[in-house]
Amino acid sequence: MSSPELRWRMARVLGVSAALLVPLFWVPRIMAGDLLSHVYNAWLSLELKRQPVPGLVTAWQYSNVLVDWVLTGLMEVLGPVWAERLTVAVCVLVFFWGAFAFLAEVSGRAPTHLIPVLAVLAYGWVFHMGFFNFYASLGMCLLALALLRRRSGWARGLALGLGGLAVLAHPHPVLAAVCFAGYRALAERLTPRRRAGLFSLSVVGLAVVPLVLRRLTRTMWDPEQFFNALGVDQAWVFGRAFGWVSLGLLGVWGVWLVRRIREEGGRAFVERPEVQLYALGVVAVVALPTAVVMPDPPVVLSFIAERLSLWVAVVGWAVVGAVVPRRSEVVLVSAVAVLFFGLLLREHRALYRMEKDMGQVLEQLPPGQRVVWVAPLRDERVPALLHLIDRACIGRCYSYANYEPPTRVFRVRATGPNPWVMHRYEDVVAALQGEYVVQAQDAPVWALRACSGGRLVLGGPLREGELARPRCPSERP
Repeated sequence: MSSPELRWRMARVLGVSAALLVPLFWVPRIMAGDLLSHVYNAWLSLELKRQPVPGLVTAWQYSNVLVDWVLTGLMEVLGPVWAERLTVAVCVLVFFWGAFAFLAEVSGRAPTHLIPVLAVLAYGWVFHMGFFNFYASLGMCLLALALLRRRSGWARGLALGLGGLAVLAHPHPVLAAVCFAGYRALAERLTPRRRAGLFSLSVVGLAVVPLVLRRLTRTMWDPEQFFNALGVDQAWVFGRAFGWVSLGLLGVWGVWLVRRIREEGGRAFVERPEVQLYALGVVAVVALPTAVVMPDPPVVLSFIAERLSLWVAVVGWAVVGAVVPRRSEVVLVSAVAVLFFGLLLREHRALYRMEKDMGQVLEQLPPGQRVVWVAPLRDERVPALLHLIDRACIGRCYSYANYEPPTRVFRVRATGPNPWVMHRYEDVVAALQGEYVVQAQDAPVWALRACSGGRLVLGGPLREGELARPRCPSERP
Protein backbone atom coordinates (compact mmCIF):
# COMPACT_ATOMS: atom_id res chain seq x y z
CA MET A 1 0.00 0.00 0.00
CA SER A 2 1.44 3.37 -1.03
CA SER A 3 1.99 6.18 1.48
CA PRO A 4 -0.74 8.49 0.01
CA GLU A 5 -3.25 5.64 0.08
CA LEU A 6 -2.31 4.78 3.66
CA ARG A 7 -2.66 8.42 4.73
CA TRP A 8 -6.06 8.66 3.03
CA ARG A 9 -7.25 5.50 4.77
CA MET A 10 -6.06 6.74 8.16
CA ALA A 11 -7.77 10.09 7.55
CA ARG A 12 -11.05 8.30 6.84
CA VAL A 13 -10.69 6.20 10.00
CA LEU A 14 -10.03 9.31 12.08
CA GLY A 15 -12.93 11.15 10.44
CA VAL A 16 -15.40 8.32 11.07
CA SER A 17 -14.13 7.97 14.66
CA ALA A 18 -14.54 11.69 15.33
CA ALA A 19 -18.06 11.71 13.90
CA LEU A 20 -18.91 8.62 15.95
CA LEU A 21 -18.01 10.38 19.21
CA VAL A 22 -20.21 13.44 18.62
CA PRO A 23 -23.15 12.04 20.69
CA LEU A 24 -20.84 11.92 23.72
CA PHE A 25 -20.44 15.70 23.61
CA TRP A 26 -23.75 17.14 22.41
CA VAL A 27 -24.95 17.53 26.01
CA PRO A 28 -22.66 18.18 29.02
CA ARG A 29 -23.05 14.65 30.46
CA ILE A 30 -23.43 11.20 28.87
CA MET A 31 -26.90 9.70 29.24
CA ALA A 32 -26.48 5.94 29.47
CA GLY A 33 -28.48 4.32 32.27
CA ASP A 34 -26.26 2.12 34.42
CA LEU A 35 -23.19 4.19 33.53
CA LEU A 36 -24.33 6.77 36.08
CA SER A 37 -24.27 4.13 38.79
CA HIS A 38 -20.83 2.88 37.74
CA VAL A 39 -19.42 6.43 37.79
CA TYR A 40 -20.92 6.95 41.24
CA ASN A 41 -19.43 3.72 42.57
CA ALA A 42 -16.03 4.59 41.10
CA TRP A 43 -16.25 7.82 43.13
CA LEU A 44 -17.49 5.85 46.15
CA SER A 45 -14.49 3.51 45.92
CA LEU A 46 -12.18 6.54 46.06
CA GLU A 47 -14.10 7.83 49.07
CA LEU A 48 -13.61 4.46 50.78
CA LYS A 49 -9.91 4.63 49.99
CA ARG A 50 -9.69 8.00 51.77
CA GLN A 51 -12.17 7.23 54.55
CA PRO A 52 -12.94 3.54 55.25
CA VAL A 53 -16.33 2.88 56.84
CA PRO A 54 -17.54 -0.33 58.53
CA GLY A 55 -19.98 -2.41 56.49
CA LEU A 56 -18.71 -1.22 53.10
CA VAL A 57 -15.67 -2.64 51.29
CA THR A 58 -13.98 -2.60 47.90
CA ALA A 59 -13.57 -6.24 46.87
CA TRP A 60 -11.40 -7.97 44.28
CA GLN A 61 -13.08 -9.72 41.36
CA TYR A 62 -11.75 -11.15 38.12
CA SER A 63 -14.55 -10.15 35.73
CA ASN A 64 -17.23 -7.50 35.12
CA VAL A 65 -14.70 -4.96 36.35
CA LEU A 66 -12.39 -3.68 33.58
CA VAL A 67 -14.40 -0.55 32.74
CA ASP A 68 -14.79 0.23 36.46
CA TRP A 69 -11.02 0.03 36.92
CA VAL A 70 -10.50 2.44 34.05
CA LEU A 71 -13.15 4.82 35.40
CA THR A 72 -11.61 4.84 38.86
CA GLY A 73 -8.05 5.31 37.62
CA LEU A 74 -8.99 8.20 35.33
CA MET A 75 -11.20 9.76 38.00
CA GLU A 76 -8.28 10.10 40.39
CA VAL A 77 -6.42 12.16 37.77
CA LEU A 78 -9.11 13.91 35.70
CA GLY A 79 -12.22 13.96 37.86
CA PRO A 80 -15.57 12.27 37.16
CA VAL A 81 -16.63 14.22 34.04
CA TRP A 82 -13.60 13.53 31.87
CA ALA A 83 -13.06 10.05 33.33
CA GLU A 84 -16.56 9.20 32.14
CA ARG A 85 -16.09 10.77 28.69
CA LEU A 86 -12.74 9.14 27.94
CA THR A 87 -13.80 5.72 29.21
CA VAL A 88 -17.01 5.68 27.18
CA ALA A 89 -15.24 7.07 24.10
CA VAL A 90 -12.76 4.19 24.18
CA CYS A 91 -15.60 1.68 24.64
CA VAL A 92 -17.52 3.10 21.65
CA LEU A 93 -14.45 2.99 19.39
CA VAL A 94 -13.54 -0.54 20.51
CA PHE A 95 -17.03 -1.81 19.80
CA PHE A 96 -17.46 0.00 16.48
CA TRP A 97 -14.10 -0.93 14.96
CA GLY A 98 -14.23 -4.43 16.41
CA ALA A 99 -17.60 -4.94 14.71
CA PHE A 100 -16.30 -3.33 11.50
CA ALA A 101 -13.28 -5.67 11.41
CA PHE A 102 -15.53 -8.68 12.07
CA LEU A 103 -17.91 -7.74 9.26
CA ALA A 104 -14.98 -7.18 6.90
CA GLU A 105 -13.55 -10.62 7.69
CA VAL A 106 -16.88 -12.45 7.28
CA SER A 107 -18.01 -10.64 4.14
CA GLY A 108 -14.58 -10.41 2.51
CA ARG A 109 -14.82 -6.66 1.86
CA ALA A 110 -14.69 -3.40 3.79
CA PRO A 111 -18.31 -2.83 4.85
CA THR A 112 -18.31 0.95 4.42
CA HIS A 113 -21.98 0.85 3.41
CA LEU A 114 -22.75 -0.53 6.88
CA ILE A 115 -21.12 2.32 8.82
CA PRO A 116 -24.52 3.97 9.55
CA VAL A 117 -25.87 0.62 10.80
CA LEU A 118 -22.86 0.05 13.06
CA ALA A 119 -23.22 3.58 14.42
CA VAL A 120 -26.83 2.84 15.38
CA LEU A 121 -25.80 -0.44 17.04
CA ALA A 122 -22.97 1.34 18.86
CA TYR A 123 -25.50 3.71 20.46
CA GLY A 124 -28.31 1.20 20.78
CA TRP A 125 -30.02 -0.52 23.68
CA VAL A 126 -26.90 -2.00 25.32
CA PHE A 127 -25.15 1.39 25.25
CA HIS A 128 -28.12 3.21 26.76
CA MET A 129 -28.60 0.59 29.44
CA GLY A 130 -25.01 1.41 30.43
CA PHE A 131 -23.74 -2.18 30.23
CA PHE A 132 -20.25 -1.04 29.29
CA ASN A 133 -18.29 -4.02 30.60
CA PHE A 134 -20.39 -6.27 28.36
CA TYR A 135 -20.23 -3.74 25.52
CA ALA A 136 -16.42 -3.39 25.62
CA SER A 137 -15.97 -7.15 25.98
CA LEU A 138 -18.09 -7.78 22.88
CA GLY A 139 -16.09 -5.25 20.87
CA MET A 140 -12.81 -6.89 21.84
CA CYS A 141 -14.19 -10.36 21.08
CA LEU A 142 -15.35 -9.29 17.62
CA LEU A 143 -11.92 -7.87 16.86
CA ALA A 144 -10.26 -11.02 18.21
CA LEU A 145 -12.42 -13.21 15.92
CA ALA A 146 -11.32 -11.14 12.93
CA LEU A 147 -7.65 -11.43 13.92
CA LEU A 148 -7.86 -15.19 14.47
CA ARG A 149 -8.55 -15.72 10.77
CA ARG A 150 -5.16 -14.27 9.87
CA ARG A 151 -2.30 -16.72 9.62
CA SER A 152 0.33 -14.51 11.24
CA GLY A 153 1.46 -15.30 14.76
CA TRP A 154 1.27 -11.69 15.94
CA ALA A 155 -2.39 -11.44 14.94
CA ARG A 156 -3.32 -14.59 16.81
CA GLY A 157 -1.27 -13.50 19.82
CA LEU A 158 -3.08 -10.16 19.83
CA ALA A 159 -6.40 -12.00 19.58
CA LEU A 160 -5.58 -14.04 22.68
CA GLY A 161 -4.54 -10.90 24.53
CA LEU A 162 -7.83 -9.24 23.62
CA GLY A 163 -9.65 -12.33 24.85
CA GLY A 164 -7.93 -12.03 28.23
CA LEU A 165 -8.93 -8.36 28.54
CA ALA A 166 -12.45 -9.25 27.46
CA VAL A 167 -12.73 -11.73 30.35
CA LEU A 168 -11.88 -8.91 32.76
CA ALA A 169 -14.70 -6.88 31.22
CA HIS A 170 -17.43 -9.55 30.92
CA PRO A 171 -17.32 -13.34 30.38
CA HIS A 172 -20.49 -13.76 28.27
CA PRO A 173 -19.12 -12.36 24.97
CA VAL A 174 -15.98 -14.45 25.45
CA LEU A 175 -18.08 -17.60 25.76
CA ALA A 176 -20.05 -16.64 22.64
CA ALA A 177 -16.83 -15.91 20.71
CA VAL A 178 -15.29 -19.26 21.70
CA CYS A 179 -18.44 -21.07 20.56
CA PHE A 180 -18.45 -19.08 17.30
CA ALA A 181 -14.80 -19.80 16.53
CA GLY A 182 -15.08 -23.47 17.50
CA TYR A 183 -18.24 -24.06 15.46
CA ARG A 184 -16.83 -22.34 12.37
CA ALA A 185 -13.51 -24.20 12.58
CA LEU A 186 -15.30 -27.55 12.91
CA ALA A 187 -17.93 -26.80 10.26
CA GLU A 188 -15.31 -25.86 7.68
CA ARG A 189 -13.82 -29.34 8.01
CA LEU A 190 -17.12 -31.16 7.49
CA THR A 191 -19.08 -32.05 4.39
CA PRO A 192 -22.36 -30.13 3.87
CA ARG A 193 -24.41 -33.11 5.11
CA ARG A 194 -22.38 -33.48 8.30
CA ARG A 195 -22.44 -29.73 8.77
CA ALA A 196 -26.24 -29.94 8.78
CA GLY A 197 -25.96 -32.61 11.46
CA LEU A 198 -23.71 -30.34 13.54
CA PHE A 199 -26.26 -27.55 13.23
CA SER A 200 -29.12 -29.84 14.31
CA LEU A 201 -27.13 -31.11 17.28
CA SER A 202 -26.37 -27.53 18.31
CA VAL A 203 -30.07 -26.61 18.20
CA VAL A 204 -30.85 -29.58 20.45
CA GLY A 205 -28.10 -28.44 22.84
CA LEU A 206 -29.58 -24.95 23.05
CA ALA A 207 -32.96 -26.48 23.84
CA VAL A 208 -31.48 -28.62 26.65
CA VAL A 209 -29.57 -25.80 28.39
CA PRO A 210 -32.67 -24.01 29.77
CA LEU A 211 -34.05 -27.32 31.02
CA VAL A 212 -30.85 -27.93 32.98
CA LEU A 213 -30.84 -24.39 34.35
CA ARG A 214 -34.41 -24.81 35.58
CA ARG A 215 -33.31 -27.86 37.52
CA LEU A 216 -30.39 -26.03 39.15
CA THR A 217 -31.88 -22.61 39.85
CA ARG A 218 -34.86 -20.35 39.16
CA THR A 219 -35.02 -18.86 35.67
CA MET A 220 -37.21 -16.32 33.88
CA TRP A 221 -38.35 -16.29 30.26
CA ASP A 222 -40.18 -13.40 28.57
CA PRO A 223 -42.30 -13.54 25.36
CA GLU A 224 -40.52 -10.31 24.31
CA GLN A 225 -37.48 -12.48 23.52
CA PHE A 226 -39.07 -13.19 20.13
CA PHE A 227 -38.75 -9.45 19.46
CA ASN A 228 -35.07 -9.59 20.48
CA ALA A 229 -34.29 -12.52 18.20
CA LEU A 230 -33.28 -10.64 15.03
CA GLY A 231 -31.29 -7.94 16.82
CA VAL A 232 -33.33 -5.00 15.48
CA ASP A 233 -34.51 -4.31 19.04
CA GLN A 234 -31.13 -2.69 19.68
CA ALA A 235 -32.32 0.40 17.78
CA TRP A 236 -35.49 0.68 19.89
CA VAL A 237 -34.08 2.65 22.81
CA PHE A 238 -36.75 4.95 24.23
CA GLY A 239 -40.26 5.72 22.96
CA ARG A 240 -42.29 4.34 20.08
CA ALA A 241 -40.68 6.67 17.54
CA PHE A 242 -37.57 4.49 17.72
CA GLY A 243 -39.68 1.62 16.40
CA TRP A 244 -39.51 3.24 12.95
CA VAL A 245 -35.72 2.99 13.10
CA SER A 246 -35.97 -0.73 13.89
CA LEU A 247 -38.46 -1.28 11.07
CA GLY A 248 -36.28 0.64 8.62
CA LEU A 249 -33.20 -1.41 9.44
CA LEU A 250 -35.17 -4.66 9.32
CA GLY A 251 -36.53 -3.77 5.89
CA VAL A 252 -33.09 -3.04 4.42
CA TRP A 253 -31.62 -6.17 6.00
CA GLY A 254 -34.45 -8.28 4.57
CA VAL A 255 -33.92 -6.89 1.05
CA TRP A 256 -30.19 -7.58 1.23
CA LEU A 257 -30.78 -11.06 2.65
CA VAL A 258 -33.02 -12.00 -0.31
CA ARG A 259 -30.46 -10.61 -2.74
CA ARG A 260 -27.61 -12.59 -1.14
CA ILE A 261 -29.66 -15.80 -1.31
CA ARG A 262 -30.39 -15.21 -4.99
CA GLU A 263 -26.76 -14.39 -5.80
CA GLU A 264 -25.25 -17.26 -3.87
CA GLY A 265 -28.00 -19.83 -4.20
CA GLY A 266 -30.23 -20.90 -1.34
CA ARG A 267 -28.44 -24.15 -0.57
CA ALA A 268 -24.94 -22.68 -0.68
CA PHE A 269 -26.07 -19.77 1.47
CA VAL A 270 -27.54 -21.85 4.30
CA GLU A 271 -24.47 -24.12 4.28
CA ARG A 272 -22.19 -21.21 5.19
CA PRO A 273 -21.01 -21.57 8.84
CA GLU A 274 -21.68 -17.87 9.52
CA VAL A 275 -25.30 -18.21 8.39
CA GLN A 276 -25.77 -21.26 10.59
CA LEU A 277 -24.20 -19.42 13.52
CA TYR A 278 -26.57 -16.52 12.97
CA ALA A 279 -29.51 -18.95 13.05
CA LEU A 280 -28.14 -20.50 16.24
CA GLY A 281 -27.89 -17.04 17.77
CA VAL A 282 -31.55 -16.41 16.96
CA VAL A 283 -32.48 -19.74 18.58
CA ALA A 284 -30.37 -18.89 21.65
CA VAL A 285 -32.08 -15.52 22.16
CA VAL A 286 -35.51 -17.18 22.05
CA ALA A 287 -34.74 -20.40 23.93
CA LEU A 288 -32.40 -19.34 26.74
CA PRO A 289 -33.80 -17.67 29.86
CA THR A 290 -33.38 -13.93 29.95
CA ALA A 291 -32.79 -13.98 33.71
CA VAL A 292 -31.30 -16.44 36.19
CA VAL A 293 -31.80 -16.05 39.94
CA MET A 294 -28.65 -16.71 41.97
CA PRO A 295 -29.46 -17.82 45.55
CA ASP A 296 -26.33 -16.63 47.40
CA PRO A 297 -26.15 -13.69 47.37
CA PRO A 298 -29.77 -13.32 46.23
CA VAL A 299 -29.40 -11.49 42.92
CA VAL A 300 -30.87 -11.75 39.43
CA LEU A 301 -28.55 -12.11 36.42
CA SER A 302 -30.84 -10.28 34.04
CA PHE A 303 -31.17 -9.06 30.43
CA ILE A 304 -29.35 -12.11 29.03
CA ALA A 305 -31.45 -12.28 25.84
CA GLU A 306 -31.38 -8.51 25.35
CA ARG A 307 -27.58 -8.42 25.53
CA LEU A 308 -27.19 -11.46 23.31
CA SER A 309 -29.33 -9.74 20.68
CA LEU A 310 -26.50 -7.24 20.06
CA TRP A 311 -24.21 -10.13 19.13
CA VAL A 312 -26.95 -11.56 16.90
CA ALA A 313 -27.41 -8.16 15.23
CA VAL A 314 -23.72 -7.89 14.33
CA VAL A 315 -23.61 -11.45 12.94
CA GLY A 316 -26.85 -10.84 11.05
CA TRP A 317 -25.42 -7.82 9.24
CA ALA A 318 -22.21 -9.77 8.61
CA VAL A 319 -24.03 -12.45 6.62
CA VAL A 320 -25.39 -9.79 4.24
CA GLY A 321 -22.26 -7.64 4.32
CA ALA A 322 -21.02 -8.85 0.92
CA VAL A 323 -24.03 -7.38 -0.89
CA VAL A 324 -23.39 -4.54 -3.33
CA PRO A 325 -25.90 -1.90 -2.23
CA ARG A 326 -27.88 0.30 -4.57
CA ARG A 327 -27.58 4.04 -4.14
CA SER A 328 -31.18 4.32 -2.94
CA GLU A 329 -30.50 1.71 -0.24
CA VAL A 330 -27.44 3.58 1.00
CA VAL A 331 -29.53 6.77 1.16
CA LEU A 332 -32.27 4.92 3.08
CA VAL A 333 -29.85 3.43 5.60
CA SER A 334 -28.25 6.83 6.13
CA ALA A 335 -31.67 8.46 6.58
CA VAL A 336 -32.64 5.86 9.18
CA ALA A 337 -29.41 6.56 11.09
CA VAL A 338 -30.05 10.33 10.94
CA LEU A 339 -33.56 9.75 12.32
CA PHE A 340 -32.13 7.60 15.11
CA PHE A 341 -29.57 10.17 16.23
CA GLY A 342 -32.05 13.02 15.90
CA LEU A 343 -34.40 11.21 18.28
CA LEU A 344 -31.50 10.50 20.64
CA LEU A 345 -30.50 14.17 20.79
CA ARG A 346 -34.02 15.13 21.83
CA GLU A 347 -34.08 12.49 24.59
CA HIS A 348 -30.59 13.30 25.85
CA ARG A 349 -31.43 17.00 26.18
CA ALA A 350 -34.53 16.21 28.23
CA LEU A 351 -32.64 13.81 30.50
CA TYR A 352 -29.81 16.26 31.06
CA ARG A 353 -32.27 18.99 32.02
CA MET A 354 -33.73 16.74 34.70
CA GLU A 355 -30.28 15.79 36.02
CA LYS A 356 -29.31 19.48 36.10
CA ASP A 357 -32.48 20.32 38.04
CA MET A 358 -31.75 17.45 40.40
CA GLY A 359 -28.27 18.80 41.09
CA GLN A 360 -29.72 22.22 41.94
CA VAL A 361 -32.17 20.65 44.40
CA LEU A 362 -29.45 18.56 46.06
CA GLU A 363 -27.26 21.65 46.52
CA GLN A 364 -29.78 22.83 49.11
CA LEU A 365 -28.79 19.97 51.42
CA PRO A 366 -25.90 20.03 53.90
CA PRO A 367 -22.98 17.97 52.51
CA GLY A 368 -22.83 14.24 53.15
CA GLN A 369 -26.58 13.57 53.47
CA ARG A 370 -28.24 10.28 52.52
CA VAL A 371 -30.81 10.62 49.73
CA VAL A 372 -33.33 8.11 48.34
CA TRP A 373 -34.62 8.61 44.78
CA VAL A 374 -38.18 7.51 44.08
CA ALA A 375 -37.65 6.76 40.39
CA PRO A 376 -40.61 7.59 38.10
CA LEU A 377 -41.70 4.79 35.80
CA ARG A 378 -41.87 5.60 32.07
CA ASP A 379 -43.10 3.41 29.23
CA GLU A 380 -39.65 2.94 27.68
CA ARG A 381 -37.33 0.02 27.03
CA VAL A 382 -34.52 1.85 28.84
CA PRO A 383 -35.26 3.07 32.41
CA ALA A 384 -33.30 6.26 31.79
CA LEU A 385 -34.32 8.00 35.04
CA LEU A 386 -33.49 5.13 37.36
CA HIS A 387 -29.90 6.14 38.18
CA LEU A 388 -30.01 9.94 37.79
CA ILE A 389 -29.56 10.44 41.52
CA ASP A 390 -26.29 8.48 41.52
CA ARG A 391 -24.22 10.81 39.36
CA ALA A 392 -25.99 13.91 40.71
CA CYS A 393 -24.86 12.92 44.22
CA ILE A 394 -21.14 12.80 43.40
CA GLY A 395 -19.37 15.28 45.69
CA ARG A 396 -22.68 16.32 47.28
CA CYS A 397 -24.44 13.43 48.99
CA TYR A 398 -24.77 9.64 49.17
CA SER A 399 -27.22 7.80 46.92
CA TYR A 400 -28.54 5.67 49.75
CA ALA A 401 -30.54 3.28 47.52
CA ASN A 402 -27.82 2.62 44.95
CA TYR A 403 -28.29 -0.98 43.84
CA GLU A 404 -24.69 -2.11 43.28
CA PRO A 405 -23.26 -2.57 46.83
CA PRO A 406 -26.11 -4.72 48.25
CA THR A 407 -25.98 -7.17 45.32
CA ARG A 408 -22.36 -7.97 46.31
CA VAL A 409 -21.43 -8.80 42.69
CA PHE A 410 -19.72 -5.47 41.96
CA ARG A 411 -16.49 -4.02 43.35
CA VAL A 412 -18.07 -1.88 46.08
CA ARG A 413 -19.98 -4.22 48.40
CA ALA A 414 -22.20 -3.65 51.42
CA THR A 415 -21.38 -6.34 53.99
CA GLY A 416 -23.69 -4.90 56.64
CA PRO A 417 -25.33 -1.70 57.88
CA ASN A 418 -23.28 1.37 57.01
CA PRO A 419 -23.80 5.15 56.80
CA TRP A 420 -23.55 5.45 52.99
CA VAL A 421 -25.74 2.81 51.32
CA MET A 422 -28.46 0.24 52.05
CA HIS A 423 -27.11 -3.26 52.63
CA ARG A 424 -30.21 -5.27 51.63
CA TYR A 425 -31.26 -5.44 47.97
CA GLU A 426 -34.97 -5.82 48.79
CA ASP A 427 -34.80 -2.47 50.63
CA VAL A 428 -33.32 -0.85 47.51
CA VAL A 429 -36.20 -2.14 45.37
CA ALA A 430 -38.76 -0.86 47.89
CA ALA A 431 -37.06 2.56 48.04
CA LEU A 432 -37.03 2.98 44.25
CA GLN A 433 -40.76 2.19 44.18
CA GLY A 434 -41.56 4.62 46.98
CA GLU A 435 -42.58 1.86 49.40
CA TYR A 436 -39.67 1.93 51.86
CA VAL A 437 -40.31 2.77 55.50
CA VAL A 438 -37.34 4.42 57.21
CA GLN A 439 -35.62 2.24 59.82
CA ALA A 440 -33.74 3.39 62.92
CA GLN A 441 -30.30 2.92 61.30
CA ASP A 442 -31.33 5.00 58.26
CA ALA A 443 -32.41 8.20 59.96
CA PRO A 444 -31.90 10.92 59.07
CA VAL A 445 -32.47 10.38 55.34
CA TRP A 446 -33.95 12.50 52.56
CA ALA A 447 -36.27 11.41 49.74
CA LEU A 448 -36.44 12.95 46.27
CA ARG A 449 -39.33 12.38 43.87
CA ALA A 450 -40.32 13.54 40.39
CA CYS A 451 -43.93 14.68 40.15
CA SER A 452 -46.05 15.49 37.10
CA GLY A 453 -44.40 17.91 34.71
CA GLY A 454 -40.97 16.83 35.88
CA ARG A 455 -41.15 18.90 39.08
CA LEU A 456 -38.79 17.57 41.76
CA VAL A 457 -39.95 17.40 45.38
CA LEU A 458 -37.49 16.87 48.24
CA GLY A 459 -38.76 15.53 51.54
CA GLY A 460 -36.97 15.21 54.87
CA PRO A 461 -35.08 14.79 56.96
CA LEU A 462 -37.11 11.62 57.45
CA ARG A 463 -37.16 9.78 60.75
CA GLU A 464 -37.84 6.19 61.76
CA GLY A 465 -41.28 4.95 60.67
CA GLU A 466 -41.81 7.53 57.93
CA LEU A 467 -42.45 6.55 54.30
CA ALA A 468 -39.58 7.56 52.00
CA ARG A 469 -41.94 9.06 49.43
CA PRO A 470 -42.50 12.83 49.56
CA ARG A 471 -45.99 13.98 48.60
CA CYS A 472 -46.48 15.76 45.27
CA PRO A 473 -48.44 19.04 45.36
CA SER A 474 -51.32 17.46 43.42
CA GLU A 475 -51.75 14.62 45.95
CA ARG A 476 -54.20 14.92 48.81
CA PRO A 477 -52.89 14.57 52.39
